[in-house]
Amino acid sequence: MGLLVRPNQVVVGERLNDRLLEGRIILEPKSVEITLIPLRLVFKQILEHSNFLDVMLDNLKCLKENVDPHIIYSFTQSKLWKDKIYGRENKIIIPLFLYYDDFQVNNPLGSHAGSQKLGAVYISFGCLPPELSSLIDNIFLASLFKTDDLNTFGNKIIFKDLIEELKFLEISGIDLTVNNKNYKIYFSLGLIIGDNLGLHTILGFVQSFVACYPCRFCKTYRNVCHTQIVQDDNNLRNTTNYSTDVLTNNVSITGVNELCVWNQIDSFSVTSNYSVDIMHDLLEGVCMYDLGFILKEMVFNLKYFTIETLNNKIESFNYGPIDIRNRPPLISNENLKHGHLKMSASEMLCFTKYLGLIIGDIVPEHSELWLLYIILKKILDLLLCKWVKKEDILLLKTLITEHHELYLRLSHSNLKPKHHHMIHYPLIISQSGPLSQFWCMRFEAKHKELKETAHSITSRKNITLTLALKQQLQLSYRLLTTTKNVYSSNIDLGPIITLPQETITLYNNTITFMSTQFDFYKDNIIFLSWIRLKGILYNTKNMSIILCLSQEHNMLPTFGKIESLFVKVGGCAEGK
Repeated sequence: MGLLVRPNQVVVGERLNDRLLEGRIILEPKSVEITLIPLRLVFKQILEHSNFLDVMLDNLKCLKENVDPHIIYSFTQSKLWKDKIYGRENKIIIPLFLYYDDFQVNNPLGSHAGSQKLGAVYISFGCLPPELSSLIDNIFLASLFKTDDLNTFGNKIIFKDLIEELKFLEISGIDLTVNNKNYKIYFSLGLIIGDNLGLHTILGFVQSFVACYPCRFCKTYRNVCHTQIVQDDNNLRNTTNYSTDVLTNNVSITGVNELCVWNQIDSFSVTSNYSVDIMHDLLEGVCMYDLGFILKEMVFNLKYFTIETLNNKIESFNYGPIDIRNRPPLISNENLKHGHLKMSASEMLCFTKYLGLIIGDIVPEHSELWLLYIILKKILDLLLCKWVKKEDILLLKTLITEHHELYLRLSHSNLKPKHHHMIHYPLIISQSGPLSQFWCMRFEAKHKELKETAHSITSRKNITLTLALKQQLQLSYRLLTTTKNVYSSNIDLGPIITLPQETITLYNNTITFMSTQFDFYKDNIIFLSWIRLKGILYNTKNMSIILCLSQEHNMLPTFGKIESLFVKVGGCAEGK
């Protein structure tokens, strides 16, 4: 049916492999290949066999016409994107996010742990609604190769064909026919995202974070970074000083290892690639450092409580129906003595969110350690917002300065590289929009699909082609088995439940009123245990939601507890 887009094998060089021949070991040349997905064909299949294009165009129209100009909801409203499409506003241009990271397909503790380490490049659309952008199905494989080959042949050779593909999508675009309408769609590389090591690797910056100039956003000396609490605008990298650094060709005094190969794309400049990952910087970095230090001081030095009390409170705390899946593990005495918390990013997010409720009643009110946590919590809340106001950027800058100043004074230690990245966050948000729109959490989850495929087979021969072909088969199957309007349904319904008669009697008046106002009929009402609406799960297990912002109380939220969930058969979900 033509739905399968087969991966291409691209020869990037040769290496000598040993082989046993007549009792002797001989060396013979063997081609080194990487796997590349023809993105133009993948995009054409996706956009023509679903309503994906209509969803993106409607979302772009909504963002352009029906929002407050002082609020940034999406990357497509950011200053960086407007600069990229300047002079081409009459064309349909879709922003692309390119993600790079390494992952292991073998046992990470086994004897062959590093021999099959793979580098993966994923592509996603930067103009999807939030409920669709977070789906792993909407993240597509672009290239797969062995990390050793990247180290051997370099960025220029490994990414040459992928860059040519992106240049074609930007300059020539693709022709589509959707609902008997012809479209010319162009794609532009919006951001290259990833963790710090991955970005420094493929963008050509120094890969050591103890180097003299370890930052990809500014040219601040390492010793200055250890105590810097405010961004120095005079030290920011730009096209002029970057070109000088490339010509200097001395990584020790520039922090630039090589000319960025992605600069070949017309709309992309490495000095304006304003992307950071709050998953690695905050959840696996600053939150680990701060909370480890805070709890160590409270338990062992100030003796506000014991580690047994802390673990009892962690274990008995009610995390609610959603966060219970990411509740933090118990903290070991040995790890806490070193100020280290062993948690995943999701567990650290849950722990940071609820720590104030877990131990707030046994901490002195005016503790400076507690103030450090409060500031960190405010910063995290701002960074996880799905939209941002200009006033929030100024507030974030102040909070980061206060946080760094307090951390330096209380911990008596230097700021770490991830602390330094935080001082650039206000600039990055003002250029690229909310950071939660392009963090790595969902891209990291995409690795799981490839790892599961690798674990289900025993062969490692041409593993990149095996994994890439399986990904393309899964994509073809999804297009084949779903309806044309696969992206129109934003609601999933849980199992039907039967309520006691007295509860049904209690709701009769309410449902009768709703039947009058909204054309509901009691006979068509069914009660459900849960409803997932636009990716958010609602249930009746002591779950509260914000009903409105009260005008009488300075726009503070009014909360309501969900007592029941019901739908009209063939209608939309409603909740009381």
